[in-house]
Formats: sequence, C-alpha cells, structure tokens
Amino acid sequence: MTDTRAGTAARGSIFLVRGAFRPGSDAVSRSMLELALAIQRAGQDVKIISWTGPGQFGMLDLAGPGTVVPLGPGSDSGRYTSMDRATFLVKAALYLWNNAQRGDSVVTLEDPTALGLAAVPVRWRRKVKHYTYLMDLQSIQYLSLHHGGLRSAVINRIRRELDRFTWRSSDAVVVLGECMKTIVQSVESCARVEVIPIWQDSSRIHPVEAGGIRQALGTGDKLVVMYHGHATYRQPMNLILAAAEELRADSGITFSVVGNGPSVDWLKQSAAERKLTNIDVQASVDKFDFLTVLSSADVHLAILDERATGTCVPSKTYTAMAVGKPCLYLGAEYGQAAMDVTAARSGYVVATDDLRGFVACLHELSNNEADRLQMGQRGLEYFTRERDLAVIGEKWMDLLVSV
Repeated sequence: MTDTRAGTAARGSIFLVRGAFRPGSDAVSRSMLELALAIQRAGQDVKIISWTGPGQFGMLDLAGPGTVVPLGPGSDSGRYTSMDRATFLVKAALYLWNNAQRGDSVVTLEDPTALGLAAVPVRWRRKVKHYTYLMDLQSIQYLSLHHGGLRSAVINRIRRELDRFTWRSSDAVVVLGECMKTIVQSVESCARVEVIPIWQDSSRIHPVEAGGIRQALGTGDKLVVMYHGHATYRQPMNLILAAAEELRADSGITFSVVGNGPSVDWLKQSAAERKLTNIDVQASVDKFDFLTVLSSADVHLAILDERATGTCVPSKTYTAMAVGKPCLYLGAEYGQAAMDVTAARSGYVVATDDLRGFVACLHELSNNEADRLQMGQRGLEYFTRERDLAVIGEKWMDLLVSV
C-alpha cells in the first residue's frame, strides 16, 4: 500500500483503540472517527478497536468496510461497566497480539485507565509502535479540582500511577497543546511528548446563513453570545449568570446556551430563580440544523476552569473560528486554546472570575460590529491555516508513517 503523499510509503496498519466508541454522542469518539477517515484518505489502512459499537452515525458511511471492530456487544446502548473496561483491556491485548505486525502502529486513547498496557506485548516482541493519545488528563483534573471526595482522590492517584507507566513505555505521548505537554512531563519526566493540536473539520463545520433562526428566536439585532455543548464541573458558568444580572437592563446583549450537563442545569435554574430574560437555555434547537445554530451567534464562548488548564484543550475555541465568529475564552491565558485566540487576534481571554473584564469585552463587541467581523475573519483564517482537520491529519501522518 502506498501513501498518496509524495515521498512517503505506508508503514503498515494503524490501530486506534478506545473502549467507548459512540461518535453520535461523544466528542472524543467523533474526533477518533474523523482522524480515522483522514488517515484512510491518505491511503493508510486503519481500524478502530472498541468495546461498544458506534451505533447509527452518518459519518460511518464514509469509512471503509471493517473499519470499526467492536470487541464487546457491538451496541451503543450505554452499557460500559467497570467489568466491561477490564474485559476490554484483556481482549484488546489479545486482538493486537493476533493482528498487529512489525511496521504497524497502535494509538490508544485513555479509556479504560492503563489501556496502553494492551500494546506493551506487541511493542516489545514485534516492534510495533505505540502512541498514547491524551485528549483529557481526567485523573489529574479530578485531583486538581478536588472533585468527587476522598474515594475518587485515592482512585485517581492510582490511575495516575498507571498512566505514568503507560506514558513512559510508549514511543510517544501525543497531547493537544503545550499546556498539556508541561503537565505530562511534570508527572512523568521520562515520557516523550509530542504536541498535535485538536481540530475541527471544515467540511462539517463552516459558516452558513443564519438569519432565519435569529428571526424565529426573536434575537434580531441583539448581540448573541453563545455557549454550545456539554458543560460539567470544569466549565463553570457563574460568570455568565453574573454578567446577565449586570446587563439585565441592557436590551442589546443576550446569552444563548444550547447544550446539557450539570453546569447547564445549574445556569438554567439560577436564571429562572432570578427571572433573567437575557439568558436562554435549551437542550437543542430542533427546528434548525447544527451549523445554522452555530452561525446564528455573534460571539462564541469557550470555558475551562483555571485549575483544569493543561488537562485538556477546549475544541469549542476552534468551532468559533471555523464558523468565522469571535471567541470569548473564559479561563487561564496560558492554556493552549487561549494562546491561540490571542495569536489569531480572534477574540478575548478573560478569567472566570473577572466580571468587570467580561462585561467590558461584551460592550466592546456589541458596540463595534466592524471589529467583531474582523475578529471572526482572522479566526477563520487562523483555523484554515493551523487547525483544520486536513492540516492536523498531515501532522498525524508525519508521526505515524515513516519517510
């Protein structure tokens, strides 16, 4: 098999391994599928090894036959217990032992804990390359945010020690940003760490006309500030609530939250208790497709608790860029996504407790439409150059395929 890029030759098959593979409901799984498709388009054989099956998801139609290999029930019904995780780790190790050969590459994605152990036998005996891919440093997040109490703290310390072993036994640990690289190296100095940024796919995420949805929702000429997607303890929304109260009398700015999760539930209840009409929280906007909803906003929000900086990189930052909208990043300025917003000059970075700064940015964006549009255009240009799947796919192929 020959890679379609000049000067490279396919080195063998690539196995992407993760227990829960549900691209219809899980962002990591969707990214995993997008990466697999990019690798296939480059002429490389790739298989996704999972426990749960992918369910019905449109992008699967673009994958080659046999791309997804479920080792469990082959269902996305939601059943994925601790026993399932342990069983998958053993089955994945056996599958790789029976199928991976010299020249192949295995990429394991952080679920279950110590999944990289499944690749150790073939790496040592058959010289198969193994890469640990970290989109989330979950155990470190829990410890940093003091989430879940003593039992979770003990469990996550054990998970961290298992992670350390798999990181140093990998050919490389792949992370999404320099902030994540710093944390991995501080935990395990022997790990070789490579930064390959997270992406969005411009064939799926791009600007569209959205005037109809603004009329239907009654937002008209208001500045629509949107958060979309899931939000948990690491996406605090107290600043949105405080800003909405501060701007209660300002009829020109409104907040739209389209998503779910504990933080979204808290915001919805809190806004109702305070009778704030400038916050609209919905699980979805069913009358309109996803792209239309994204493009209907004037400004997009990306949020990450400062204490979780370096444990992940919010891809919502690049969604904002991909649809040509400014991004208000709420979090630490030294996070990779925040640094990218600054580098692209495509928005503002504000601390999650800086109400005065947040409100000032909102007024600036509301009062200067021309500057706002230029920010969106600069973000789109940066995204096309630096964070589109086509660009990041090349970086992955440079790592996985020998020259």
